[in-house]
Amino acid sequence: MFELIIWIFAIFLCVLLEGFFSGTEIAMVSLDRARVKARAEQGSRGGAKLEAVLKRPEKFFSTTLLGTNIFEVLSNTIATFLVISYLGVAYKYLTILIMTPVILVLGEIIPKTIYRYHAELIAPYLVHPLKIASIIFYPVVLGLTKVTALFVKIFGIEGARLKPHATREDLENYLAMWNLDSGLRTAEKKIVERIFDFTETEVEDIMIPLINVTAIEIGEGIDEAIRLSQKTGYSRIPVYSEEAYNIVGIVHAFDLLTAPAKMQSLKDIMRPAPYVPNTAPVDELLKQLRTEGNSIAIVVNEYGGAIGMVTIEDILEEVVGKIYDEYDKEEHFFAKVERNRYLVNARMEIDELNDHLNVELPKDDYETVAGFLLKHLERIPRVGERFEFENLCFLITKADKRSIKEVSITIAESRDKEEDSQN
Repeated sequence: MFELIIWIFAIFLCVLLEGFFSGTEIAMVSLDRARVKARAEQGSRGGAKLEAVLKRPEKFFSTTLLGTNIFEVLSNTIATFLVISYLGVAYKYLTILIMTPVILVLGEIIPKTIYRYHAELIAPYLVHPLKIASIIFYPVVLGLTKVTALFVKIFGIEGARLKPHATREDLENYLAMWNLDSGLRTAEKKIVERIFDFTETEVEDIMIPLINVTAIEIGEGIDEAIRLSQKTGYSRIPVYSEEAYNIVGIVHAFDLLTAPAKMQSLKDIMRPAPYVPNTAPVDELLKQLRTEGNSIAIVVNEYGGAIGMVTIEDILEEVVGKIYDEYDKEEHFFAKVERNRYLVNARMEIDELNDHLNVELPKDDYETVAGFLLKHLERIPRVGERFEFENLCFLITKADKRSIKEVSITIAESRDKEEDSQN
């Protein structure tokens, strides 16, 4: 009887060891490679060990698969031996009925489920036992690794490794899943989406158009520049010569206030203007500004003429959204007048308007509400003109001969809602 108990214990020990190897395999596969790498770079010993294991996936796969199969075969062999010894050869197939559910439940389903859901917690403790097992199985593991490497080479994926980082496609899929289960707040989702678009954005898409840039003529005196800085609140003002598109430098408020009394000309204190082509990627401009220690750049076209200005704040707003300071008033861009009527600055970006009104105005080769209206009207409208788009009614409230300044937007109740209310 005691001998039977020992054999049964041996069977369950083999099943548990099989569960260890199958669970270890799923735990390693379930790990977030980027997080493991980050932990390793932060000095975590567990993270460093895991990263080393993940760099050689064929080795740990060989070890786990070998361990799983050895102990599965061993448990079945012992069980078959016991059935034949105690019940006879006629009952040898009883082993299949008994061992199949035992192995599936205790050796596969339960350990894989536990190890998968607690992969980050358990994985660091699996590295040492896995190394011991790889040493014990070394001759076989070495052979399997060599054979695996050979077939990998034959199929043209030599040197393949598990991806250490999530790709852009992976992140977009994660974002889509978060969108479905509301696991990510709207503001956070917007930031992630903007980061995706950041590297594809050109400087011209985010610049302040030259017509909206506050600049000073080089012939003006320092006192006039100080008054302009105090009036606008800007600490850096572009300086132009003769024509506005000919920006020749930047004057800093600090330099204006600390200039010696004998200096009266802006030429004496202005600094060189950093120039950037309108087609330059925004992320490259950010690197350039940080390297040079600048916070502002003049945007030029292919002919060298200035067409706008861009600041670090403009770049950051591409990721985090509109940044308001003591000189920016949000109500100047958007104000609710009545339940379904809003007063909007025509320079407000389409994305912002969509967020505020919970609508989906399309984006094209324009960025602002004014651009949207000009695109559809194909002319500069007069004050009082109306334009309807889906359930939105746009009324031009302020405009001049060159641009639209302000728009009143009314959201009409949809026909479906009206019909539902009538029914």
